[in-house]
Amino acid sequence: MCLTAQALFLFFLAAGVGGQDPLQVPTIAPTSVAESQATEPQEADAAQGQSSEKSREEELLDQRRERLADLEPSSPSKVGQILATIENRGMETFTTVQIEHFRFGLGQLSPGSRLTPAVQYSRPNIGRTPLRFQISGAVSITGFQAYIAQFGMFEHSAPHNFLGDAFLGAPFHFDDRIQEPRDVFLYTDLMYRNFPRENYYGLSSDSLQEDRSDYSLKESKFDLVGGYQFTRYLAIEVRGGYQANEVGRGNDDRLPDTVDVFDEETAPGISEPAEFLHLDSALFLSWKGDPNRPVAEIGLRYAYYSQLDGDRFDFSRYSADARGHIPLGSRQRIFAFRIYTTGDLGKEGTTVPFYLMEWIGGSQTLRGFRTYRFRDTNLVYLSAEYRWEATAGLELAAFYDAGKAYPHRQEFSIRDLRSTYGLGLRVKNFRRVSFRLDAGWSEEGAMLYFAFGPSF
Repeated sequence: MCLTAQALFLFFLAAGVGGQDPLQVPTIAPTSVAESQATEPQEADAAQGQSSEKSREEELLDQRRERLADLEPSSPSKVGQILATIENRGMETFTTVQIEHFRFGLGQLSPGSRLTPAVQYSRPNIGRTPLRFQISGAVSITGFQAYIAQFGMFEHSAPHNFLGDAFLGAPFHFDDRIQEPRDVFLYTDLMYRNFPRENYYGLSSDSLQEDRSDYSLKESKFDLVGGYQFTRYLAIEVRGGYQANEVGRGNDDRLPDTVDVFDEETAPGISEPAEFLHLDSALFLSWKGDPNRPVAEIGLRYAYYSQLDGDRFDFSRYSADARGHIPLGSRQRIFAFRIYTTGDLGKEGTTVPFYLMEWIGGSQTLRGFRTYRFRDTNLVYLSAEYRWEATAGLELAAFYDAGKAYPHRQEFSIRDLRSTYGLGLRVKNFRRVSFRLDAGWSEEGAMLYFAFGPSF
């Protein structure tokens, strides 16, 4: 029986059982013995009729209960289950569909990869233990590839980088409603990626747009990852292991190859592959209440990279990322800001491979410039947004970004920054931004970015 028929059946059942008052038989006090004797048979007949009516109601009620017990719930089709999953999860899963242990998605590995299909297989509670196995793969029509395998104790895997863009995906539950968070994880993480067309413009904010080139990057990593959340405000994360990188010629025929335009001085690490042992650690502080309320977050990172076949690329990295959201009279009007800085330090004669340097430009930083536009061993970045929730699920934003990349930490300042300004349109659910469209303008023209998730 369909759900509509069941609902109607239950409605009429409720009306039949409790929708009417019991039959009331009026009684008149007798004025004489004769009248009393005359009314006794009538009362007896009325009582017998009332008893008979009650027995018929109970019989009908028993029949209805038997029929309800025989009803079986309807079984939705596979398509119906997928649609129900998307509806129940909200717009956060707009780009993914999950069927059993598989999840299918559509995203972007890198700016040159375009929209890329991805599939993930996850198997939790192996052998009735907290252990989970998860493997993911994505291949684009432009030749981009990424494969990740993870095994251990975790619910959600940690991002491969701690701060910068990856800080958005810290796998912890910073929420005032959670009294005893259980975010403890320890697992092995294997990753291989092959990106055939990455862009490079040169070092520092003085690099020229006309020097845009492309290169290919292959990277293999084997890490041990661990994290622990002490309270709903404080958590730590550690990653350490081995990685190997190799730079080659790009496959974008519209651009010159990076290996032909730059050398070891202007693009360190371009001429030979390198292997590293690395250690990454991060401390997260977060103050959150209701997901709709303003948030303050701080992340601090220390990383160390040691080259296996030499010491030219040995360096330490220090990073700090602070974000805040201030209400302007109501939850619908928010002023949001972000301050991010990072610096690499090494011994005399050492440097950092250009492909490991932090960068700004793209959908998350300096939105009026291309992705990877500015990079060097030191960065400073500032961003401010005015966000107005025009209606439920729709947010408008005006933003201003500024930042620079520079070679020496002594040059740290907020002068001579490259800047952009722009407007944004965001679609969101009650928890977060699902996807957004940002248009930014700079001295190098206008850029339009479509991205999933918040800007920060």
